[in-house]
Formats: sequence, structure tokens, C-alpha cells
Amino acid sequence: MPNGRDYMILVDTSEEVPPPTPSTPCTLSSFRRRLLNIRKNILEGKIERYHRSMKNILLLENYYSPGESTEQTDLLIEYYNNHRYHSASNNLTPADVYYGKGREILTRRERIKKNTMLQRRRYNCALKVA
Repeated sequence: MPNGRDYMILVDTSEEVPPPTPSTPCTLSSFRRRLLNIRKNILEGKIERYHRSMKNILLLENYYSPGESTEQTDLLIEYYNNHRYHSASNNLTPADVYYGKGREILTRRERIKKNTMLQRRRYNCALKVA
């Protein structure tokens, strides 16, 4: 190992292969060979969806200079990453998930939902009595 460091080899399936040791040198025969279908990767679908979302918004307007289109692209990326709610992450923004606010937001939503349902029950029961 160079510089005495341990290295981990990452493969496309997100599994970790232990690093080779001096007693077991790194050879091609020491690794399992696996054929991967790159087109079935989940991350690729998310990237394609991101690009489609960008394209659908950016192509609505005509841009007359490269700076104008770059500025709009930067604004769209800012919106997509910090303000847009993603259904894959329980309708949280990526910024909320990254900074660890997700659990707090979800518990607050659950509390509001319970209070709303209780108010509706009380209101409906009052209508039945009257």
C-alpha cells in the first residue's frame, strides 16, 4: 500500500470490496467479476429526471445572450436544490434533508394533521347534533 494507507475499492453496485493486504496482493483474479447493466442504475434515472425538469423550464423562454441563459440556469439550480419540494424525500427540499431539518418538519406536519382532523371531527359532530 502506498504511504501505508488502506484503500477501499468501490464498485458500481455500491458494495465495498475490502482492500488488498500484503499477504493477499491485488490481482485481477482476487476480485469477483460481475457484468453490470449501466442503464439500470437508479441514480441515472434521477439525473435524467433532473435534466428533463431543467429543460422543460429553460426552453420556455428565448435567451439572446449566453450570460442570460447561464444566469437563468443558476437561478433554476438554486430553486431546484433549495426551494422545490421533492416527492421522493417526503416532500422536503434537498436543503432541509441535507441540514437535518427533515425529521422536525415531518413531526410538525404530523402534529398539524392530527389537530386538523380533530377540528374536523368536532365540527362534523356539531353539525350532526344541530
